[in-house]
Amino acid sequence: IEKALDQVAELNNIIDADKRLRELVDNAKKVEGIARHASTHAAGVVIARDPLIETVPLQRAGGKSEGEVTTQYQMGLLEEIGLLKMDFLGLTTLTILGRAVDLAKLKDPTLTIDGLPLEDEAAFLRLQQGDTIGVFQLEGGMTTRMTIDVAPNSFDDLIALMALIRPGPAGGAAEFCDRKHGRAPVTYMHPDLEPILKSTFGIAVYQEQIMQIANAIAGFSMADADGLRSAMGKKKQDLMESYRKPFIEGAVAHGLTKQLADELFSMMARFGGYGFNKAHSAAYAVIAAQTAYLKAHYPIEFMCALMTTDGDNHDRLVSDVTHVRRMGSDVLGPDINLSELDFKPEPNAEGTESIRFGLGAIKNVGKGAAESILQIRREHSDGAFSSLEDFCSAVDWSKVSRKVADSLAKSGALDCFGPRSVVINRLEPAISGAIERQRAAAKGQLGFDMLGGQITKPLEIPESVTKNLELPLSQRLSWERELLGIYLSDHPVNDVLQRVGLDGRQQIHDVENRFPGDRVRIIGRIKTARRILTKASKTMSILDFEDMTGSIEVVAFPETYQTFQHAWEVDNIIEIEAKIDRRGEQLQLICERVFESIEMLGSKPSTLQVHIALASDPSDANARIDEMQRVLAIVREHDGDDELVVHLRVGEDDLPMRSRTLKVEWNEMLQTELERLLGPKAVWTEAIGEPHVLAA
Repeated sequence: IEKALDQVAELNNIIDADKRLRELVDNAKKVEGIARHASTHAAGVVIARDPLIETVPLQRAGGKSEGEVTTQYQMGLLEEIGLLKMDFLGLTTLTILGRAVDLAKLKDPTLTIDGLPLEDEAAFLRLQQGDTIGVFQLEGGMTTRMTIDVAPNSFDDLIALMALIRPGPAGGAAEFCDRKHGRAPVTYMHPDLEPILKSTFGIAVYQEQIMQIANAIAGFSMADADGLRSAMGKKKQDLMESYRKPFIEGAVAHGLTKQLADELFSMMARFGGYGFNKAHSAAYAVIAAQTAYLKAHYPIEFMCALMTTDGDNHDRLVSDVTHVRRMGSDVLGPDINLSELDFKPEPNAEGTESIRFGLGAIKNVGKGAAESILQIRREHSDGAFSSLEDFCSAVDWSKVSRKVADSLAKSGALDCFGPRSVVINRLEPAISGAIERQRAAAKGQLGFDMLGGQITKPLEIPESVTKNLELPLSQRLSWERELLGIYLSDHPVNDVLQRVGLDGRQQIHDVENRFPGDRVRIIGRIKTARRILTKASKTMSILDFEDMTGSIEVVAFPETYQTFQHAWEVDNIIEIEAKIDRRGEQLQLICERVFESIEMLGSKPSTLQVHIALASDPSDANARIDEMQRVLAIVREHDGDDELVVHLRVGEDDLPMRSRTLKVEWNEMLQTELERLLGPKAVWTEAIGEPHVLAA
């Protein structure tokens, strides 16, 4: 009986759970189809004859009193009640055009954006060659390939190209190219289509052509034809199909067979669904023609404008720098006496032009601090700072922080004052002295050595610092990557390439010109690595892989990941053989093999230990913590392959602790900084494996 009662209770629980489940399903059905939130169109503007508050309910996009004023009706309902909705797009390309023209005016003061020709032989030649970096709508992947295939030689070709790169008309792009270049005959489904489709070689490309076909073949009024175009453009399948029967009837009355009329309507539906209207294509083509013209005739000015806009996008900036170098020009590092806020053209000793890195593009500097420094420089004697001390004395430290100065020094912007290692060592005392003088001047307490607000006598440089006048390359590159977003003066991969060469190998920028399925062999550095567990509980990895010419995503599937599992560490420089694949609009590499030379290419094994003995009194916990933090800040500035061992005093004992996460590169500058902090006897090195006996 007890067992039966337990079973009844369990059954009742199941019945109750079933009831609750049914209630949840009923409630879900009640809210199904209801908007869960109010979204806002990024560029939509509603226009009405009368004040909108008299026509449609309004609300704040962000809630009760926040955000822009928006309508409470969705887009479709606004159209139904007769309101006009326009999309006003904000394009960064227009900013690029404006900047490029301003720079180009230094060579041709008569140049204006509106005066740029839409048909130019040099511009068309660049497009035909696939030189589309920075050209509006045409750069990257399949669009570059389509530009090469179309080979535009007129503004009409550009208009057609803008439509052909859309998903709908792209289905007929290959046939369009074959007909344009005479590889296939131009044919029409009906003779009356020739006047409508002649400019596009018998291929329906524009929405206006859909309207003209409906009007000429099926007898639609232009209003009905626009309704058909709208239904196709908005992919309203039911509404679009409602036009099929009257179209076929009208086409049959015009003399077409029912089968041909049906095929024609299907063709229109296929192309009209994603097609541009010609007016839209023409507007885009104008901007494409203008950017192509500036790139052809003012390439340095155009790339300066492009790089200024791309300054916060590191991947884009790497691509831009690579492109400038392929053009035969160079990108120069930031310079406190030569750089402006943005990237700018700069003549070099050979008489050609290079591009100077802008101060505003250095991380941690910012527009306000950069503009303050530039204003002081313009007002300064000779329009330049004569020394580090002169710079520090002139700068307004209420607007420029120590962090800004540190970033300028590490990025190379202060190299004009001496070797970077010397500048960095002299920077802090120079700033402190300048701030003290400025404070004293503000209080009217100028001393004899402060007259004029500048120090002309340079600070003394310790001999231990001058022994090594330049930082290790790895340290300079690390700072460049951190502060400029790119490796500017060199790249870790270059050292390997100089040893092994490019024989039979490609670089990452070569991948853009190849097709999915092609195999490539590339040497690169693993910038980031993300491990993923598959549904079968196997590990794979997705890498951000880079060389001097750019970066690309590399996928290592479980079998490859397992076979070469020693390869997938961040900062490893490896050589891979991979198959090109396409994921959406982006190319990626499917790694199939990592060459056995990885040990030679990767980071060097550590052979040296750097030992540091903390000097603080172990009974003073605060002093010890402060000292450890300062040591940590120093060693992080000297990342490398040498092991780090820190010695702590615990009573009478010495406790050595080897770091598992920090490694350093032993050099004169690191030794100088640590000895200045801890004393000369507190820092030493020994080869790994050598015994070391502490002094009493």
